[in-house]
Amino acid sequence: MKGKVAVVSGVGPGVGVELVRLFVDEGVKVVMVARDGDRLRAIEAELGGAGGHIASVSGDIAQAGDCEAVARVAAERFGRVDTLVNNAFQMGPWGTLLDTVADERWSDAFDVNVRGILRMTRAMLPALEASKGTVVMVNSVAMRTYKPEVGCYAIAKSGLQAAARYLAMELAPRGIRVNSVVPGYIDGPPLQAAFERMAEAQGITAATVRDQVTRSLPLQHIPTSRDVAEAIAFLASPRSRAITGASLDVNAGEFLPQ
Repeated sequence: MKGKVAVVSGVGPGVGVELVRLFVDEGVKVVMVARDGDRLRAIEAELGGAGGHIASVSGDIAQAGDCEAVARVAAERFGRVDTLVNNAFQMGPWGTLLDTVADERWSDAFDVNVRGILRMTRAMLPALEASKGTVVMVNSVAMRTYKPEVGCYAIAKSGLQAAARYLAMELAPRGIRVNSVVPGYIDGPPLQAAFERMAEAQGITAATVRDQVTRSLPLQHIPTSRDVAEAIAFLASPRSRAITGASLDVNAGEFLPQ
């Protein structure tokens, strides 16, 4: 993918920043998008601007104007877009469905996880059509399995899965491929914090919880942000040129989709 241009939304700690690092290592020019401008500037500083191959846009994909601004920056800085990685997400309220259904954060979750991602894709459409490019959606195993108290997020991500399949068919005549990566556990500070909460509830150590989870996975390995980023890069690259409408699960065998 050397010389290609990628737009990556939701660049924060974890998968987003790891994907930017991977792309830069492979010679890809990157437009980073996130609401936190300070974080974007810190990443640019860490990577030394990657020789002028990184641009940042502080914006909210729930706002159509912000999505259009990203498209303008990509055009002005790099002149093209070869891949769009829709990594931005919104959790929504925690709790059971009926306890949270009146919470306004349900609308926020759908406005980012589904409509926002569609807005972003629409803003990039002219550039993606010109390059016969790719779109990669970053989904979640939450939409495949039952995880307590994240029903709103799971339902929104299920909507994203349906959107990705429809887009794959709608954009195929334009030469644009649309695929999804579906992570399960992702090792890092948020997962470690979850292990600590689980450990406190069970009266055991976080190390014991981590060991239990690791042993429950067929590959005996908790996927890392780099593992997920590598899968995204594959679907963004010409190596997956005959693949569209697919979902690639990165979960060490935790869940096997039918």
